Amino acid sequence: MVDDSESIFGRSMLITGEVQCRGRLIVEGRLEGSLVAIDLQIKETGQLLGRVTAEKIECLGRIEGEVFTRSLGLGVSGCRVGMDIRSSLLCCSTVPSFLSIICLYPYL
Repeated sequence: MVDDSESIFGRSMLITGEVQCRGRLIVEGRLEGSLVAIDLQIKETGQLLGRVTAEKIECLGRIEGEVFTRSLGLGVSGCRVGMDIRSSLLCCSTVPSFLSIICLYPYL
């Protein structure tokens, strides 16, 4: 069930450009560009390529680019990342397959 503060990019969606979300965003499709959200979940089929800024991110899919967050959770083994991370907290439930070197900096 989706509430008023939750938005979903479906599997069949490809969005290119700049996206801002004032609540929770669930990505099942592909986003290329920049994204600002409060709470972000990238599902197993989701792909994010670009610059991401969010208070909290849970990645179960694929994310590449620059990530600015207070909390980043890398989920099941299907999670693939290739990014520069600026985060206060990084949690991995399993070892993800990394596409590039990850650098940790304090989130500003």
